[in-house]
Amino acid sequence: MLLNPEAIATYAGILGLSAKELWLALKELHRRGDEALRDEARAARAQTIASMTLAGIQTKALRNLYDHRQLAAAGFSRFGITCDGAEIRTPLVGTRALLSLRRPLDNDDDFCELVPGTYPQEHPTSQEAAMVLARLQERGLDLWDAPIYRTLDIGSDGRLRFCIERFFTYRLGIGELYDELNSGLVDYEQDYDRLRENFSEALPFRFRFLRSAQAVVDYANRMCVTGVHGTVAIARPQPDNDYVIPIRRRSALVSEGSQLLNVLPTAFHQPTVNPIEEKSLVRTLFREIYEELLGGEEAVKDTLHLAPDWYECASEPMNWLREHRDQCHIVCTGIALNLVSGNCEVSVLMAIQNADFWKRFRHCLMTNWEVAADIDFPPLLSTRRSPMIAKVMSRKDWTGPSLHSLLNGLLYLREIDPQRVLLPSVDALLD
Repeated sequence: MLLNPEAIATYAGILGLSAKELWLALKELHRRGDEALRDEARAARAQTIASMTLAGIQTKALRNLYDHRQLAAAGFSRFGITCDGAEIRTPLVGTRALLSLRRPLDNDDDFCELVPGTYPQEHPTSQEAAMVLARLQERGLDLWDAPIYRTLDIGSDGRLRFCIERFFTYRLGIGELYDELNSGLVDYEQDYDRLRENFSEALPFRFRFLRSAQAVVDYANRMCVTGVHGTVAIARPQPDNDYVIPIRRRSALVSEGSQLLNVLPTAFHQPTVNPIEEKSLVRTLFREIYEELLGGEEAVKDTLHLAPDWYECASEPMNWLREHRDQCHIVCTGIALNLVSGNCEVSVLMAIQNADFWKRFRHCLMTNWEVAADIDFPPLLSTRRSPMIAKVMSRKDWTGPSLHSLLNGLLYLREIDPQRVLLPSVDALLD
């Protein structure tokens, strides 16, 4: 059991619940669960969810739950891609302008604004929180609380306005929607129509927090955290004369997007030292590059650092990036809302255009615990291997935000450096 009385008390305090009531509710759920779901059944259930993930079942279910006509009336399109004739759908929605945004982030202090205050949110009951904690325990997740940026406004030009929330407040509420969806799909045998007809019973958290297309687009009046999805393209010299882009599968131990393909780095936008100085998306991008691509220490958990940019000098590759920012093209390539849990997802391209970085530091590239090892293609995708790009992008087991980031990043790279990019027939599919 991962949760001890101290952790239960922490959860309860953040959510304004009685620690005793939460503890008793969790014990009762465990008792009922142990009686109803033995180890063999749990394993079979986990295998079913893994199979659904590989087949893109969750995306199909989400697109069936939300009326696309209501989304269209609000000016939102559903995002997918076409790749050599194949159509891949995602759970992302957004305005056409924001889905294909092109905004440089070399100095994005004016791109993001942090405002004080508290904003509307709904806390779960003790029984609801216990149900979430039980699911987290079953998955073996080890979570910790930290500040996180909540999105209050997305301007038509992509400007973002945030306030500060707590990760636990998000994860034990609207952040539970993906796990709940998986459970609902298993219980209703992947019957989308029955799932929709029994919405309030099958998906009570989703019915409460994100029950309609109107609730999706009304992000200012609900919990909506921000994800940063970085497509990092590293230039290589002749004879390759290309960029390589790291792509891996998310570990089963991560809270969001587990066992799905994603670009690196991928993270929630959150501060570690000073929320005012770290509101920039570039802060999270560089910190996560240090953690997820260069083997750096976990910065969010129990950091003792006082300077918010401490990681920029924490290793020789990071110091090189800091000193050569003029040779790193950083651009926001799109913003979308995610039907999975209503989050604001920001796609960012970072093109390291000086091939000296690859020559000096390619052996320093390494992933961390958030990444699984089982992929059946090279972990560094070359921008000149068109058949491999088509094979990878045509898969259904992507996180929607990462596929969005990869597509927009590749298209932008082709615009700015066409000699290094050879793409298949690939484009956005908006409906």
